[in-house]
Amino acid sequence: PPSLPTSLATVQALHPAHSPASIADLLPRFHYFKQGNCVVHHLFGEEVTRKVQKDYPDAYYTAHLEVPGEMFALAMKAAEAGRGVVGSTSNILQF
Repeated sequence: PPSLPTSLATVQALHPAHSPASIADLLPRFHYFKQGNCVVHHLFGEEVTRKVQKDYPDAYYTAHLEVPGEMFALAMKAAEAGRGVVGSTSNILQF
C-alpha cells in the first residue's frame, strides 16, 4: 500500500484540521468493505498507471483519496513535486 504523507504541510494542504498523527490515529477506526470495490476506481490499476506514465510523462496527475494504490502513488508523487494533487473533488477542482 502507498505510504502516508509524513509532512504536516502536505496533510494540511488537503485538510487544515489534520496532521500526520491525526491521520495515523484515524486509520484504525476507518471501516470499509474489504470484499467490495468501485468499478470505476478499479479501472485505474497497475496497467492503466503504467500506460499513463509512458504516454503522458509530463502530465499533471490528480486522484481522489479512494483511488487504488498504483494511481494514488503516482498522483501523490506528482503532488509532492508540485505537479498534481490527491484529495477530494473540491481539492482537485481548486488545483
